[in-house]
Amino acid sequence: MSTPAKIAAAAAALAAVILAGFAGTAGPAVADDSVSAQVVFNLFRTTLSDGQVVGSAGGTSSALVTAPASGATAFTFSAPKSETMSRTLIYQLGMVGHTTGYWVKASIQYYTRGVWDSSCSIYKGRPGTAGAEAATEWNCQAPSSSHDAKNRAVFTISQNRFAEASGTLRTTGAVSLKDGEYDFNNLPYAQAGSTTLGENASTKFAVVMREGDTTITNGALARARFSYRILDGGKPTNYWVVGWSQTERGAIFHHHAACFVTSQQPGKGSVPLDELRRDEITPYDCKIAREDTVNGDRGTYDAELVVGDRKMTVITNAASAADLVNRFCTSIDSQNCTVNLTDAKQTTKPLDDKLKYSFANYTKHVWKPDVVIEEKIVMSHKYGLEITVRTDAKILGQKFGVAVKNKYEFQWKEEKTFEAKMPVDVEPGEVSWVQVSMPLIVADGDVLIFDRAKNVTYRLPNVHVELPDDRKNVQWAIKSDKLAKFPHLSPDTEVLNPDDTTSTAPSPSAAPAPTGR
Repeated sequence: MSTPAKIAAAAAALAAVILAGFAGTAGPAVADDSVSAQVVFNLFRTTLSDGQVVGSAGGTSSALVTAPASGATAFTFSAPKSETMSRTLIYQLGMVGHTTGYWVKASIQYYTRGVWDSSCSIYKGRPGTAGAEAATEWNCQAPSSSHDAKNRAVFTISQNRFAEASGTLRTTGAVSLKDGEYDFNNLPYAQAGSTTLGENASTKFAVVMREGDTTITNGALARARFSYRILDGGKPTNYWVVGWSQTERGAIFHHHAACFVTSQQPGKGSVPLDELRRDEITPYDCKIAREDTVNGDRGTYDAELVVGDRKMTVITNAASAADLVNRFCTSIDSQNCTVNLTDAKQTTKPLDDKLKYSFANYTKHVWKPDVVIEEKIVMSHKYGLEITVRTDAKILGQKFGVAVKNKYEFQWKEEKTFEAKMPVDVEPGEVSWVQVSMPLIVADGDVLIFDRAKNVTYRLPNVHVELPDDRKNVQWAIKSDKLAKFPHLSPDTEVLNPDDTTSTAPSPSAAPAPTGR
């Protein structure tokens, strides 16, 4: 029904409807020469509050219930058959736990000779105050008869639904959700799902667009969108699930549901939910399990969306893993090869040979050689325990590096050279060395590969990557100990007076400085 037609219908409802035979059968407590009625409100997606009688004439009535529940009696009134009586009352309308500023005005009258009359209308603003005007966001139907089993006069109030959408979001397996947020296109009547959702759980959400509601988007769109952070085994992941259910009203109704997984954080960078990147290869999947109108009503739409683990084939053999990497991870832009980063941190790694830069002094003089540190750290990665995955251009390392930068903003390089020069004091009878630690970004995760020809997703678990940290410098510390504790020096140890002849003078090239001891 068009808006003008609805307003005309609302205006028509204000006119008295002569209801012949509206007199109810008297109850046991009512004399035969009296009439009575119980006034009841049947409510759909609506609550009542702030009830008040604003007009009263004749008869007697019980106290008005200020916030009656749906189907409950708001008040009862009665009068002798030969008299007239009337009551006019108002209630503020509420939805999803909030008052709305919309009101209903309901009137019921009894005339002599068994004639009844009732009316009902909706207002934006409290009836009788300046600025109150007729509204179409709700429907109110006045009773046509009080001849029901309980001698009731029933007013029916419902939202004037223009379009409606709803849905159920469900988790499966080890997947759970947190940080849930909902967007309802600026529509006031909406029910959000739970902000957290455990494993193998579900939550419902819904939105109703009423006649007269305005939305942010163009068109008559009842839309409920959501986003959640995905947890796996209770631990937060780098993925979010995004989806929606919607009905758009036009010449015909258009329904649509969607659900996808993304590594882009919703709300970051002011990217609309609809435009977030839909990652095709992730450890998780979201699918539409069911969708249909409600009871065949084209103005409604309901969808069930299920998020859980993606069906994957796990590869534990290193040779098979290397074969898949060499086939599908051919460049940093490879669309069928991606990384599921599980952990990354900045750390340092000491050189395997801690005495690489070491000096042994077998004289009685302090020795002050200069040490020149030259080290190059190169990106490396391993699959499983100690099996190196071979790729021609270290593509896996690059993909891990991009993932690390996107999530942690760590700056990395494929390789980095460190150089430093410093003097070292070597006491007589001691060995001194420079303990060198290289700055690294250490990352762990899975590699996911999608074979489109076979429609199979492979997961390569336990991939470990070490990347040079571009923002950190090499760290060092000078250590010393007695020679007696080092019977096996490094082959690279520079030795002064190796024959241990204390009378031998220091080598000129070593240029030790006497201490005078």
